Amino acid sequence: MLSLRLEEQISRLISVPGARRAACQLWRTASGPRSFATETAAAGSVNDSPKAIDPKVKVNKAMRAYLERAQAHNMFMKQQTSEFEIGRRHLANMMGEDPETFTQEDIDRSIQYLLPSNLFQRSSRPIMRPPEEVFPQQKEAQFGLDGRPFHPLFYTGKPNYYQILHDIRDWTLQLNVLEDERVRKGRAPPDKKLNLSGTQWMTKDELATLLVEKMTPHMYRRFILSMERLLLHPYVYRVEEFVRKYRKALIEEVIEIQAPALKKDEAGRSYTEAYANRKTCHAWVTLKDGTGKVDINGQDILFFPRASDRLQIMFPLQLLDRMFQFDISAKVEYGGYSGKSGAIREALTKCLTAFVSKEEVEILRHAGLLTHDKRVKERKKVGFRGARAKPTWRKR
Repeated sequence: MLSLRLEEQISRLISVPGARRAACQLWRTASGPRSFATETAAAGSVNDSPKAIDPKVKVNKAMRAYLERAQAHNMFMKQQTSEFEIGRRHLANMMGEDPETFTQEDIDRSIQYLLPSNLFQRSSRPIMRPPEEVFPQQKEAQFGLDGRPFHPLFYTGKPNYYQILHDIRDWTLQLNVLEDERVRKGRAPPDKKLNLSGTQWMTKDELATLLVEKMTPHMYRRFILSMERLLLHPYVYRVEEFVRKYRKALIEEVIEIQAPALKKDEAGRSYTEAYANRKTCHAWVTLKDGTGKVDINGQDILFFPRASDRLQIMFPLQLLDRMFQFDISAKVEYGGYSGKSGAIREALTKCLTAFVSKEEVEILRHAGLLTHDKRVKERKKVGFRGARAKPTWRKR
């Protein structure tokens, strides 16, 4: 039986997030020796409100510092969550919505409406997100009350990352032993393959969030190379669960192309019209059944002096082998030749979708011709010679 004093000490420690391990260590001290597996077992954090640390409890300096940081972080997150909830309700009242059903999508839409921003960098635009998404996640205690780390790779600085590399090595060795055994028995490699279609590896940021550790590009490349080497093994299907842990599904966008309506002119020829813009240019294009005539602001294709701009305009027709089946009439305003040719090409592609089959529309979509190019010139920054170029530094 534990004394009442010891139970109070454990209750004080366990109320701090991530300190359950410290409480378990205190329990083991009073209960006697335990096995190594029990000592290294992971423990979750508790979301109760933190209490003051009893100075009479003998706690390692590192653990005491961690408990103080965890207590301060928990109080900070509680305050931020309270302020976010108040702000969410105020924003719902400003927009005339019900605060109880005001979702994060409603918040993003309201912020975009109330605080419109044309800043080039998305990270500089105003946002309102829950504190859990804004502030980084905190690690649990990595050591006990006596200061001994739980993880054998603690002193590498990246124990979770290097544990993955060790797991890859261990799985590879086990699969090699299995392969050698089947070769000795004269068995052929199996035809079963690991199907990873529709998935891709986690990005560097996603993997760092999963491991709660900072990751450099070199570390991420090393992780990808190690996993790809594991995938080359003929028996990799036996470790499918381990591989899929670090892959994510690809979300395929199904885009319904709204083709402009076909019309008839006085001569009975089918035609359609479309509008598109590129940078500061605006283009209105009319595509009509014909013999391949081109009219751009009253001129022919030589309106563009550069051959690259002419090829860009005619590329959708060339891709579908319909070069001399349509007449093109375009009106374009503002901007330079590159922007004008891009705007005409996009409007021409939109018109072309009204004349072709669904299979040919998919060809245009996969070629990127139905994707609007939103790139614009980045603005000049104060104190810079341009958008990114800095002035030459002089010592004197």
